[in-house]
Amino acid sequence: CETELSRSAVNCGACGRVCTAPNAALVCDRSQCLQSACLSGYGDCNSTQNDGCEADLRSTLVHCGGCGKKCEVLNGTGECTQSRCVVASCNAGFGNCDLSPVGGCEVDLQVSNEHCGACDTVCSAGSKCKQGKCVAPALLFYGGNLTLQTTLATSQVSSFNLETRAWSSVATTGTETPGSRMAHVAVWDGA
Repeated sequence: CETELSRSAVNCGACGRVCTAPNAALVCDRSQCLQSACLSGYGDCNSTQNDGCEADLRSTLVHCGGCGKKCEVLNGTGECTQSRCVVASCNAGFGNCDLSPVGGCEVDLQVSNEHCGACDTVCSAGSKCKQGKCVAPALLFYGGNLTLQTTLATSQVSSFNLETRAWSSVATTGTETPGSRMAHVAVWDGA
């Protein structure tokens, strides 16, 4: 061949020796094929010349948008889409309520009063989020009985649920059992 073998990308160092590598632009320099750049969206993340630009920076979790940029999501699963790390899904009980991949699935939906059970589900005033549901506090009634028609002091404890408007007995033991007394009411949030 009548060509300069030290600089021709199609005759590099020998006639017909073409410089090729996956997803890479190559040049012939002093009869050697050298990688000059990666095609858009790809990277040479292992720094090995012979396999070109092996990493797809647009969709690879370990090289999302650049070599070594891992797509990891707090309390969830990430996905690399168009070189951006996004939240693909959240673990059970967690939510990505700020819609930002930076914080991941940042909210515990089991206990957040602002995001109870689901993002933007706000518990009403006085209620608390417990196990992903807004619950009203209970009134605890110490001593006496449920009808309030007795003057006898007792150590009975009853609960009145403000949401369901239902009475129930509360089992107490040890130091939790109050001494005998006349009727006394207290608010209890169950915490």
